[in-house]
Amino acid sequence: MAAEDPAPRPKEPPCILLAVARGIARVNDHAAIDLSDLMLAIRHTVDGTSANASARLPAMVLASARRDWTLAMAMAMLSAMSVYVNPLSAEAASYLVKLGLRVENLDNLLEETFRDQFRVEYARMLAASVGLTKDAASTDPVKELPPLTRAQVMDAAKRVRSDLERAFLDPRELVPKIAAALMETPALRSAPKKPWATFFFVGPTATGKSFAAGIIAQALARASELPSSTPSEASAGPQDVWASTTFDLSAYTSFNQSFGLVGLTQGYDDARPGELTQWIREHPRSVIILDHLDKAHPNTQNVLLELFDTGFLTDRYGFYKNNDLKQERIAEPAVDARQCIFIFTASIDGELARNAGFFERYARQPGQGKDTLLDYLRKRRSTSYSSDSMPVYDPGLLSALGSSNLLLFAPLGEAELRTLARQGLGTLKSTYAATVGIRLHWEANTELLVEASLLAHGADLDARKVTARALRDLWLPELDTYALRQDFALLAGQSLDIRFTPGTLEKLEPIKERLGIPVQPQPDGPDLVQCLRRRNRTVVFERTLDTQASPWTLTLHDPQVAVPQRAEDFTGGGALVVEVPSVRFGDVQGHVVVKQRLQQIVHLLKEPRQLEQWAVASPSGMVLHGPPGTGKTLLAKALAGEADLPFLAANGVDLLDPRFTQSLYERARHYAPALVFLDEIDVLGNRQQTAYTAAINALLSALDGFGGGSSPVFTVAATNYLERLDPALLRPGRLGLHVEVPMLDREARRGFITRYQALPGGQSLDVEALLDATTGLSGAALESVRNEAAYALLREGRAEVDTAFMREIITTERFGPRSSRALSAADKRLTALHEAGHAEVSRALFPQRRIEQVSIVPRQHMLGFTVFDREDDGFVKHTRARVLDELAVMLAGRAAQQQLGGDDGADPDSGASNDIEHATHLALRAAAQWALDPNLPPIDYTQFAANERWREDPAVRRVAEALLSEAQAHAKRAVTTYRQPIEAMAERLQREEVVSGLDMPLGAGSMHASEQEQATSSQDNTRRL
Repeated sequence: MAAEDPAPRPKEPPCILLAVARGIARVNDHAAIDLSDLMLAIRHTVDGTSANASARLPAMVLASARRDWTLAMAMAMLSAMSVYVNPLSAEAASYLVKLGLRVENLDNLLEETFRDQFRVEYARMLAASVGLTKDAASTDPVKELPPLTRAQVMDAAKRVRSDLERAFLDPRELVPKIAAALMETPALRSAPKKPWATFFFVGPTATGKSFAAGIIAQALARASELPSSTPSEASAGPQDVWASTTFDLSAYTSFNQSFGLVGLTQGYDDARPGELTQWIREHPRSVIILDHLDKAHPNTQNVLLELFDTGFLTDRYGFYKNNDLKQERIAEPAVDARQCIFIFTASIDGELARNAGFFERYARQPGQGKDTLLDYLRKRRSTSYSSDSMPVYDPGLLSALGSSNLLLFAPLGEAELRTLARQGLGTLKSTYAATVGIRLHWEANTELLVEASLLAHGADLDARKVTARALRDLWLPELDTYALRQDFALLAGQSLDIRFTPGTLEKLEPIKERLGIPVQPQPDGPDLVQCLRRRNRTVVFERTLDTQASPWTLTLHDPQVAVPQRAEDFTGGGALVVEVPSVRFGDVQGHVVVKQRLQQIVHLLKEPRQLEQWAVASPSGMVLHGPPGTGKTLLAKALAGEADLPFLAANGVDLLDPRFTQSLYERARHYAPALVFLDEIDVLGNRQQTAYTAAINALLSALDGFGGGSSPVFTVAATNYLERLDPALLRPGRLGLHVEVPMLDREARRGFITRYQALPGGQSLDVEALLDATTGLSGAALESVRNEAAYALLREGRAEVDTAFMREIITTERFGPRSSRALSAADKRLTALHEAGHAEVSRALFPQRRIEQVSIVPRQHMLGFTVFDREDDGFVKHTRARVLDELAVMLAGRAAQQQLGGDDGADPDSGASNDIEHATHLALRAAAQWALDPNLPPIDYTQFAANERWREDPAVRRVAEALLSEAQAHAKRAVTTYRQPIEAMAERLQREEVVSGLDMPLGAGSMHASEQEQATSSQDNTRRL
C-alpha cells in the first residue's frame, strides 16, 4: 500500500494570493497577466508541491533570479507588497514565514528591482518585521545525508507507483517499470557509483513525458516524512525532504553553454558555480528533470556523462563562501548525486512519431523496439548547432541512457484524452475555488463538456489541450478578464454554472447525418471526435457570460463546424492546405464509367476488412491518366470527398525536391487515413534520366512506407503521359491501379453548356448546336467560355447572348481570336479551296463523319480550318486502307489548292504545314507501331529506342514515305473526282466565311471501301499563315 498523505500545510486565504498577484501585475505593468494561473504558481512554488510550477510564472518575475524559483517568488511577493500597501501585505508576508521561506541578499534584490527608494525601504522594513530575511551564514557546507534504508526506498517506490496509476488512465507498462527501477536502486549498495535512478522518457510531443516526471517528483515530495532511526535525523529539516527542479536543456544549444550546468572555469569574468551542481550540493536528495535533451548541444550532453561513471558531478568553478575565490572553500567541487533521481526527456518527430505500427511493435516486442528506437536516435542529425549537420545526441550519453530505464511514451488514445479532460475539469474547479474563491458547477453537463473540449481541437488534439490551464483558456477567458477588473472581495463565494443551451445536440445533427455516426460516443461504433480529427475539423461554441444572474452563468451555444488554420498548412512545404473536399461524384459531369471505377475504390477504402479476410492487401495508390483538361483533379477531389479522406495536393515540380516529398507524406501520416494527390507526376520522368533518380527514389520510399497499416495514405497521381512514368512507380503496391480519363463526352459537356443558360438570354440557346461546337473542349475550357461570354456582354454592351454569339466565343477559345489582317481576294480564294478540299474529300471517304465547322476567318497563325466531329464512333480499327483515306483527307487541302487554284495555287506554299505534320505522324505510327506494311515484320519499333529515335530507323522511314506518296496520289484523284462540290463549297466560304456542319448534308459515297469507324476526339485540318 502507498504511504498516507502527510498533514496538509496551512491554507492561505484566496484574497491574500489575489492581492499579491495583482501587485505583481502592477509592478510589472503587465495588464494581461493571468491572475488565477499566477496565484496557483505562487502556491505551488512556495509549497514545493509542483515540479513544474516555475513554468507557470511570468518570465518578467523570474528574470533576475535565474533558476532559484523560491528566491524569485519571494522577490515577486515583496514587489507586490511594496506597491499594494494594505494590511493584507503583512498577512501575506507572515504566511511566507509560516512556510519557512527566507531570502538572502534582500537589499541587492530590492535595489535591482525598484528605482523608488521609498519602495525599497518599505519592503525592507516589512520583510524584517516578519522575519522574512536571513543572513549570509547560511552558506555553511551542506551536511552529508544518511543513506536510504530499504524501507524508505520501498515506501517511495510505492508512493510513486500509486500516484502514477492514479494520474495515468492506462498504466501501460511504464508504471511498473518506473516503480521497479526505483526499488532496484544502486543507492542500497554499500558504495554505489551511479545515481539512485536514471530514466530516459522518449516519445512524440504531448504524450505525458514531462507530466509523468512531475508526478514522480510530487509523489516523492509527499513521501518526504520518511521513517528515521534517530531523533536528530527526524529533525534534520529540509535535507530529509525530496526536492525537485527542472532544467530546460533547450537553453543550452551552443558549444560553450554547458557552464550554466557545471560552472565556468575560474579566470573568466562571469565565472561562477553551475546551477545543476549547485542544486545537487544544496539538495543531495532530489528529483532532477532534464527536459528536452534533444535540443541541447552534444557538448552539453557530454559533461553529464560523469554521472553514469561515478555518481558524482564536478563543478568547474568550485564552491566558495559568497562565491568569492578569496574566501574559504565551503565544499568540494565534486557533488554527490548518488541519492538523486535524474529524468531525461526527449521528443521524436517525423514519420516515426506518427507511425502507429512502430508503437504497436514496440509494445509486442520491447527488446527489438528498443533497438530500433536507439538506432533512430543515434542517426538523428541536425543543423541547429552549426552549418554542418551533426548528430543530435552525444554517443556516450546516448549509450548510457540506452542502458538505463529507457521508456517509450506512445500517443494517448481518445479514451485516455477523455479521462484527462475529466481530470482537467476537476482541477480547474478546485483551482478557482482555492485561488479566486469562485465555485464552478457543470455536473449535469460533465460528459457533454468533456466531449465539447475534445471536439474543439480536431486534428491538433493532444494531452496539452485538456489540461486545466488549456480548458480554462478554452471555456473561461471572459471570467478571467472580468475577475481582473473587480474587487477580490466581490469574487469570493460566487458560483458560476456552465451550461449548454437546450437543443445543443440537435444542432450537431447535420454533422451526425453527414458522417453517418451518432453524436454521443458509442462503445462499438464510429466516434465523432475521431472523424472530425481525421477531417481536420473542429466544433466551435459561442460563449455568453452573465454576471447579473444568480448564480452567474456561462452559456455555451450555437456550435459550428470550423476548419482550423495551421501555420504549416499555409507556409513552407508547398503551402499545403489539408481538408476534406466538399466535391462529390455527383458534382462531376459525365465520366460515368470512370466514376463507377472510382466508386469501387471508395468502397475498398471504407471497408478494408473485407479484403483483409481474404488476405488481400488494400490498394495503396492509383494513376488517373488522359488528355489535359479532362477533370482528373476534380475526380481526385471527389474520390477524397466520397471516402471522407483529408486531401493533400502537390504538383510534380514540388516532388523534384526529395525533402518536400518526405515532408508531404509525413503531413499525410499526421492526418491519416488521408489521400495525397500528385498532379503532373510525369515531370519526374524516369530513372534512366539520372537527374531525377533521387526524386523518384524518395517517392518510391514514401509509397512503400505509407500504403497500409493502421494509418494508411492513399495516393492518386495524375498525368497526361502514362508512358513517361518510371515503371517502378506503376507496380502493384504503389500506383498499381490505372484509370483512363478520356475527353469529355457529349453528356459531360451538357452539364457545362446548361450553365450557359443562366446568362442573360441563355434560355434561347440551342444547346445541341453548342454541344456539337464544343467537341474536344476540356472542362476548364468550357468554363472559360462561360466567363468570356460574361466579359463580352459587359465589354460590348450587349443585353443578352444568343447561339451565334456563344459559337464565336467557343471558336475563339479553340483557335484564338480573329486576326486583324485582311486577306486579299486571291488568298481568300486559295484558302477557301484548301478548306473545301478537306471538307468534301472527307465527306466522300468518311460519309458517317460529321463536319462540325469550316472557316476561312484568319485567327492567330492560321488562315482557315476544318473541324471534324468523331465523337459518336466506337474504337478505331486501323487498316492500311483506313490510314490511306485519313492521309488523303489531310493532304486534300493542298491538292485542291494546287489543282483548282490556277496559277496562284500551282506553286506550293507553307499553308499546308499543319496537314503535313499530322500526316507524317500518322504514317510513322502506321509503319512503326501497327506494322501495316506487308514488307515489315510484326514489330513495334517504338520499343527499341528511347526519346523517339525510332523515327530515324531506315525501314520505318521507307514505309512511311511510301504511304505518304500513295496517299498524295489518292488525294489528287479524289480532288479530281469531287471537283464540282469542292468548288461549290469554296464559293460559299468566300461569301459566308464560316459554314457549320448543321448546314451541310452528309456525303453520299466513298472512293475506298474502308471500315466505318471513328476516332474518340475531334480533329481539325488547318491552313497556316
